Formats: sequence, C-alpha cells, structure tokens
Amino acid sequence: MLDKETSLEQMVDTILEKAPEKFSFAGHSQGGWVGQALAAKAPERLETLFLMQTFTNQTPEFWEGMASWVVRMKNGELPQILDEEILPIVLHKDKLADQELVERHQRMKKRLSADIYIRQMEAMLNHKSVFEYLPKIKAPTLIIAGREDLACGLTDHELMHKHIKNSALTIIENCGHMACMEQPEAVTALMRLWLTMNHPI
Repeated sequence: MLDKETSLEQMVDTILEKAPEKFSFAGHSQGGWVGQALAAKAPERLETLFLMQTFTNQTPEFWEGMASWVVRMKNGELPQILDEEILPIVLHKDKLADQELVERHQRMKKRLSADIYIRQMEAMLNHKSVFEYLPKIKAPTLIIAGREDLACGLTDHELMHKHIKNSALTIIENCGHMACMEQPEAVTALMRLWLTMNHPI
C-alpha cells in the first residue's frame, strides 16, 4: 500500500524498489494514475499494464471536490465524506441496495486513516494530469472502464486508449467505479484473456 508517500514520484519509486526486475502492474483509480507514470518511467521492466477505472486528465470540478474533501478531512469529517458523498459516487446505483457489498466496501475504505487519505489526495492535487506519460507507455495495456462510473468517466479512458500505442479499451456494462467488487468475474476474465494474448504459454 502506498500510504506513506507524499508525491507521485515517491509512489513510483517505491513500487520500482520493491518490484522484481520484470513485472506486470494493475492499478485501479489512483493506482491507475500511478501506473501511467510507472509504465513511462520503466518501460523496460513492465511487461503488462492494466489501467482500471482511472484517469489521466480529470475535470476542474473533480479537483475542486477533492480539494474540498482534503480541507474537511483535516477537520475530522472523513466518516461523513465516506458514507454520504463518496459511496454514492463509486458504487453503481443499483448496487447501493446490496447491503453486504456496501458494508464490505465501507469496511475497506474505513481501514485507512484520514492522514493517509490526505497524503494521497494531496499527491494527486500536486500532479493532476499524467497525460504526458501516455505516449511513453510501451507495455501491452488493457484499459477497463465501467459504463456508469461517476468518478472516472469514459472520456479519460478513451483518451488513454488513443495515446497508448499498444492498448485495448473494454467497457463493463451496468458497472460503477468499483468493478473489482461489483463484477469481479468480468474483471478477472478480462485480465486473464489479456495476459494470455500477450504472454502465451
């Protein structure tokens, strides 16, 4: 977990220090933001890249909302933000009635302290766009989007696909921002297929 780093550069360096010489990387949301910089910095080491429900050049409204969350988290409002504002953005509207899924998602989110959220968000706010890295990505890249993702829309995924030479874009229907939890079988099948296509045994 990248919970101590305070910048995109530190996050990339931490991964490269801990990863084997050759490796594949899957990044969801903020992890995909990191993954784009990672793939551009170490193209000779990265064998496969998965960018899942992430962003490369978000909207001004997105960053304004995040900056507001940072201020409020510093004032102790993390529980309210997670329960009342982030949850309905990240889960598909039809999944909000699935109490088991909602509770599992919220337990995962609440494992992190406000300090960790603040460090991660401030790192993103200080390096908002990673668009400049896209042409430098050489690894076979599968981009996975959720059709109804309110956090990271299709526009950024289409932009990534356009500017990453060896990439494919797939869209999961009836899916919000948390495909790995909402539709894990679909995500696993797509990743297995991409690995088989690019690294046949």
